[in-house]
Amino acid sequence: MKQEDMNKHFSFSAIVMMVCGLLILSACNAGVSAPEPTAVPQPTAEPVIPVTGPEEIQHKSIPAELPAEDSLSFGDQDTSDYADKKVAPDGDRFLKDLFERPFNANTMDTYYPDLDIQQVSIYEDGEWYYGVIQMKGADESGAFPGTYGLELDLNLDGRGDLLTLASAPVAGEWSSTGVQVYKDSNGDVGNKQILASDPPQTGDGYDLLVADDPDAAFSRLVGENIIQIAFKKSLLAGDDGFMVAAWAGMENLNPAWFDLDDHFTHDEAGAADPGFPLYYPIKALEKIDNTCRMPVGRAASGPGLCPSYIPKDAPPPAPGAPPPPPPVIFL
Repeated sequence: MKQEDMNKHFSFSAIVMMVCGLLILSACNAGVSAPEPTAVPQPTAEPVIPVTGPEEIQHKSIPAELPAEDSLSFGDQDTSDYADKKVAPDGDRFLKDLFERPFNANTMDTYYPDLDIQQVSIYEDGEWYYGVIQMKGADESGAFPGTYGLELDLNLDGRGDLLTLASAPVAGEWSSTGVQVYKDSNGDVGNKQILASDPPQTGDGYDLLVADDPDAAFSRLVGENIIQIAFKKSLLAGDDGFMVAAWAGMENLNPAWFDLDDHFTHDEAGAADPGFPLYYPIKALEKIDNTCRMPVGRAASGPGLCPSYIPKDAPPPAPGAPPPPPPVIFL
């Protein structure tokens, strides 16, 4: 074959192959479609939830003003005169569940007038009992940041049954804020030896919070140093009398720790009176005060009773009879 013919042949073959390639490529592309664009999800707007405050309690029953006359009034030790000496010479008897400790622990160099009970009075009307606790004074800011309470023994056996606590009461109208009522549902307050120290504590103290009645108890601050606590008579479930003691404290006034002389050992708790050198000074059981117990609506009897109780209506001694001992009650 001549060179010229060979060149023509190659040129024709190249053209044919090029055309075939284009046809094949076109056929392949004919069955393929362009990918659909991917949809970008749009952010969903979060629902707007209106911000509201706590639901306001609608009280159906609120205590009134106190009656004109009290049913009972009794005093407690005033420790302020001994504060600079770092001692409470009276009223602090750990083994009998009596505490006079308005001091800090160990050094006892800080005295708390807002935790030093001076006097307690009980009033009542048809629906309410009122406990009036007079303190020595407010703290440095003019407030009462502690917890204040009334403990009731309903069957006079010495074992507390009902505990009403009011935390940081403020001046003004009666308020249920910070006020709680506890019951001992299983009768273990006081361990085995009631009103006598027998640690370790084996029970759970005041274990049941009364939460079914928002109107069960109220508190308020009156004047410069008076704390008033009101609780419904219906909480007593028909009992028309009880023994009552008042309390003031901070973190150690824990309902689950009652009785406190069972929760702590004497070594742990310390003592406020240097007459007990093995235990002085105050240690873990600090910043707390309570009173002995007085009867309301019943004859005076039972463990923990304040000494030398004389009822208001007691007749004078018979001629020739010895005089009664000096009372601790203020008439």
